[in-house]
Amino acid sequence: MLRIDGLEGIERMWRLPGRIVASTATDSIAIETEPEVRVDEFKGEPLLAVSEHATVSAHAVTLAGKAAWNAQKEIVAAQIENQSVVLAQRGGVVSVLALGTEITTVL
Repeated sequence: MLRIDGLEGIERMWRLPGRIVASTATDSIAIETEPEVRVDEFKGEPLLAVSEHATVSAHAVTLAGKAAWNAQKEIVAAQIENQSVVLAQRGGVVSVLALGTEITTVL
């Protein structure tokens, strides 16, 4: 069992190769699971979607650790599938982004 002081109220969780990413209303944490269990990183913002290559927060899609696409309106929901991200933004805006070496808007 791993106890992390200050991390309460997990709302979302993703299993990736060799790690688990958990998100609360205010923070996110990556926990390495291989070769041993340890806390890898702690971010001061919640995440809405996570894959091996991208993360989505309320304000941006980040690709390979670099902010690559900043939202004009708050992102309220997101789904990453293969090389695409579907975003729902406050006010009814829906966007589809293609992931590659860059992030490009498809819709």
